[in-house]
This record gives sequence, structure tokens and C-alpha cells, in this order.
Amino acid sequence: MTEDYRPEFFETIQSLAELQDGVSRYDQIVWKIEYLSRSGHWFNYYGIIRGSRSCSIGHDYDVSSGLPRNVDAETSICTALDFDANNGIAAYRGFRKNATDILDEVQAFDPDIPEVLRLSAECRETMPRGRRVTVVTDMAFVGFKRHLPVGEPRLFANDKNLPSLVWCRGRRFISALDFETSAV
Repeated sequence: MTEDYRPEFFETIQSLAELQDGVSRYDQIVWKIEYLSRSGHWFNYYGIIRGSRSCSIGHDYDVSSGLPRNVDAETSICTALDFDANNGIAAYRGFRKNATDILDEVQAFDPDIPEVLRLSAECRETMPRGRRVTVVTDMAFVGFKRHLPVGEPRLFANDKNLPSLVWCRGRRFISALDFETSAV
């Protein structure tokens, strides 16, 4: 039996795809996808959506040649779905915060060329009476060629009993009411 975070991976991808779709209740969405593939391509996609306007960009850095190239940001979800080809998927819960540092840490554990996929989104909305809400998703997944035994993905956990201060999906931050706007 293996423990696999594939369902959590797909749920996170689906949430990000829905945000990128453009129909949203949010005032602003800032999103990012970083994918360090074992094929030697490092993909970085970034975007912002404000109202009905959006702007996004994508880059593919070929590690073997050292050459970067621009790629269509519309391909970000399809590229991220290639991560599903891994036999084992673990959710990263450690202390490293960028994809290359996570890769360095994981390669020390498993030198068999793992992959790292980091997905993040910050969504801001204004509630009735002026309360502001920010919804944050910041997830990193590690892909392995081999299947993972039960418990092994927890090797990347900071503490099994506490939620991560960094890694989350749908964490909400709600501002206090502004007395001037709430009195109306």
C-alpha cells in the first residue's frame, strides 16, 4: 500500500484553473506555477487578474542548454498536469520556500531525479460593509519515479501535529471592520 497526494494535487490544480478562468468574485488574483521537471525544463508562470483584465507570462528554462524562452502562459495548467506522470507524489510541508531549494533538499533524500511543482494564488475580495478577505493557497508537491511507502511522504513535514505556517490551500485572512465604513 502506498500513500499518495495525487488527489490533493488534482484539487489544487482544479482550483487554480478555476481562478485563471477569469470569472471570479475576487477583486484581484495573483497566481504562480513553478515546475522543475526531471526532463531538465524549469517552467515559471505568473499572472494577475483584476476585474475583467488579466496579464500573464510564462518562461521555460532549459537546464542542459542554459537557454530561457518565453512560453504561452495559457499552457500553464496543461504543463502542470504533466506532473501526474510521477509514480509517487508527496505534498511538501518543510521549511524551504522556493522550488529550487525544495529540489536541493529532496535530492539529498532521493537522488533519483525528483520533480517539484509549486502552485500559489492570493485572492483578495471586499465583503459587504468593507471587510477585506485574502484567500491564500501555497502548495508544493514532490514527484518521484517510484511508488512511495506509507508514511514516507511525511519526511518533508515540519511537524505532524501543527499546521504549516507557509503551506496551505484556501487559508483565509479576514481584516477587522473599519469603524467609519461599518457605521453606515
